[in-house]
Amino acid sequence: MKKLQSEGPQQLVLLLAFICSFALSAWVRLSEFRKWDRPELKVGGDYILATPDAYAWVAGASGSNESNAGSPMATFLRWTAPLFRSSPANVAFWAPAFLPSLVTIPLVLWSGLLRAPGSAVLIATVGSLVPAFYARTRLGFFDTDWATLFFPLMIAFFLGSWLRPQLGPWCQGSSDPSHQMILFFCQAPRYY
Repeated sequence: MKKLQSEGPQQLVLLLAFICSFALSAWVRLSEFRKWDRPELKVGGDYILATPDAYAWVAGASGSNESNAGSPMATFLRWTAPLFRSSPANVAFWAPAFLPSLVTIPLVLWSGLLRAPGSAVLIATVGSLVPAFYARTRLGFFDTDWATLFFPLMIAFFLGSWLRPQLGPWCQGSSDPSHQMILFFCQAPRYY
């Protein structure tokens, strides 16, 4: 019973951390919209896209490129454009503000797994805005870069969750030098 009572506040902290870090990540990406809000950066009412891949996904969503029509990114555009009453190109322009921010989910979950919920906002926000990742996931950069970080982090989180009980005795301390690295990773989050 005591364990359940202590997990409740931690889960609330992690939920709030996710909301804050997702909002911060999306806000940073949306903040560059002022640079895009010019008529010369629109074609036919749609904002221009920053990568050729984005146009391939849009063409697949609109049906003009059959080779990309069944791809997950084109399918995402085909399904979400009617929801937002917008063209697939405009959805492709705005989606990079929000899809890459989903990377905050596994980063917040990792913070909880490592028993460091207090650092979740910092870890998730910084992790979602790492310069190389941010440069490839700005407005107009509709591509699969967000998925190449999101899915491996989620898989690693699930593996870590699965392995944590097996590593439990090793995480409680050992004088054996071979266990010192595992001990470091299990104990370090408690000191932050």
